[in-house]
Order: sequence, then structure tokens, then C-alpha cells
Amino acid sequence: STTTLYCRGVMDTLRISERSNKVTENIDTASPEDMLDMLKRSDDQMFEGWEDYPCVLSDCCVKTLARVADSAADMLQDNIKNGSKNAFIFSGCGTSGRIAWLCTRTFNQWLTNRGIPPCFYYLIAGGDTTLIRSEEMPEDNPVQGVKDLQEINRDNKYVMYFGITCGLSAPYVAGQVDYAMKQEMITPVVIGFNPVSLARNVPIETCEGKTCREIFLCLEDEVKNNRGFIINPIVGPESITGSTRMKGGSMTKILLETIFLTALNQLITRIPSISACPVGDRSTDGEIENEKKRLKTLPNSVVTNGGPGVVQEATTCQGAVRNEATVRDLLDFYHRATEAAYWYNCDTLHNTEFNNLISH
Repeated sequence: STTTLYCRGVMDTLRISERSNKVTENIDTASPEDMLDMLKRSDDQMFEGWEDYPCVLSDCCVKTLARVADSAADMLQDNIKNGSKNAFIFSGCGTSGRIAWLCTRTFNQWLTNRGIPPCFYYLIAGGDTTLIRSEEMPEDNPVQGVKDLQEINRDNKYVMYFGITCGLSAPYVAGQVDYAMKQEMITPVVIGFNPVSLARNVPIETCEGKTCREIFLCLEDEVKNNRGFIINPIVGPESITGSTRMKGGSMTKILLETIFLTALNQLITRIPSISACPVGDRSTDGEIENEKKRLKTLPNSVVTNGGPGVVQEATTCQGAVRNEATVRDLLDFYHRATEAAYWYNCDTLHNTEFNNLISH
């Protein structure tokens, strides 16, 4: 019918992150057990894919993550060997900004524990108060976004800027990306979970009337010239419609950790003098050994985060490990960890299946 065709047309232009997920359509009337099952099946889409769109384990996404990690390793190595001031800036609104803060803290702690000057920074629309209190208006201010980026980037040499916008819809981030593309010393990286063709297409008055879509399409052209990166695996619609703090937030953290754990692993391979264990008085030898035992399921070739201030190396890298293989190992680990979390919280699957999983 005409109505059906119209609805299909609207859905085709609606951002995937804003659509309803068929898996969780009846979650409001489901039992607790069924809710968990629905949420698990929805989260599985992060790794197993949604419809015919490329997921995080697709070749194109894995290759992009590996390339970003390689560039990051080069910048870190330059800092260590030549005393350069290369930096990484994570920026986002709401949950994206909070994850930017969390990852900044974690990665800087890894460096500090090894006597390496920290070089990770974060930006969140509205400033630090929005880490604990939501504010919508700053998210729509690209001018302030550019000012914030300029302020934090005064003394750096090269910068890898990560603009996180789950829906490819945040003017605060889009303004920063537009600015970064014009700077020779900044490499822009955009993280989102929609095709660029579905990015927000509303003119931003304070950004020369450009739309988010136009800005990200320009970045696509820059990517072809090796002047930036777009990381946008499709994780499927959110379990609760439009709540990108769910799958979008989880995948943002997974992507950032995958990139920089791969880069840090490569860095240890290049510079063996970097300690594989934390230094200082934050962790005792016993605590470190306990963490190693607890995280023994990690891929053999990667470095992983064992909690605030503790970053462990699962095993010594044997020879030259390709970044793509490391990326796949890490993503597989995160997939298994996500499944384990659901199994652990179910009343009947319980510890037997959970323990079987983590013992492999």
C-alpha cells in the first residue's frame, strides 16, 4: 500500500542508531529472563552484524583499526625515542565524552606506570560538569567545539584526533572534524555507528550552514588520500530505541581499547626496554600475579587492561605479530567477554557454562 511504501521510505532514511530493534520490540512486557535474552541477542549484533551492513569484524573495519593502531604506535615511539610531543585527543558528547575521559585516564596510567609522559587528552561538550550531569545545548555548538580543541592542542607536535559521535549527528564533534581536516598536523578519526550517507543532514548555522553529513562526506574523500580515518561498524539499532549509551557506548570503548592495546603491544615489540609490568607502588607483586591469572583467557599476543592503573601483558609477543591478527584476537575476546557477562547473570546457565567459557 501507499502507507507501507511511505513507512519504508522513512525507515530507509532514518539513522540506524535511531531505529527500533525487532529483537527487543516487546522488552517492556518481557520477564526478567526474557529481557536478558533479548539484550544478549541485541548485543550479539555488535559482533555478528546487522542485516547486510559491515560489522566490526568485517575485513574493512579490521584493516582500518590496524592502520590506526600502526599510526598510533609510530607517534608513541616518536615521543619515547625523540622526546616529541605527539598527542591523542578523544572528544564526544554525553556518554561518548565520558568514555573519552575513561579511556584517557586508563591509557595515561599505562604510560605513567612505565615512566612515559602521558599524551592522551579528552574533550566533552559542556566541560567536566557534563561528566556527571547531562547538558544538551553544548552538544549543538560547533564553534565551542573548535575553541575547546584549539585550547587543548596548543603545544603538541602531531595530533590524532578522535571525534566520537555514535549517530554521526553531533555538531560539537562535526565542527571539530571540519577544523581538523584543515590542519596539516592533525589526523582526524571519526567513530560512529551509521553509514556516512545516513549522517544528520540538518544545516548547522554556526558552521557555515554545513551539515554533519557534508562534513563526514568530505572526510571520506580525505580518507582516500590517507588524510584521516572513519571507523563506523554497524552495531544495529539500540536495544532501547535511540539510547546510544548502550551498544554505541560499549562499542566505542571496545574500539578505542582495541586500537591502543594493539598499538601498545606493537610498541613493546619495537622497544623491548618498556616494562611489561607496572612500576611504582600502585600494585603489589601479588596483585599483579592475581590479575595475570584472572586474565589468562586473553589472546596470546595482546596487552590488556586489568583495571584502573594496572595494564598487563598476557604473554610476550613472539616475533612480528600482524596488527590485523591482534585486532581480531582482541575483538574475539571482547565478544566472548560480552557473552560471559550475560551467562553469569542468568539464574540457570550459571557458573558451569561461565567457567567453561573463561577456561578456554
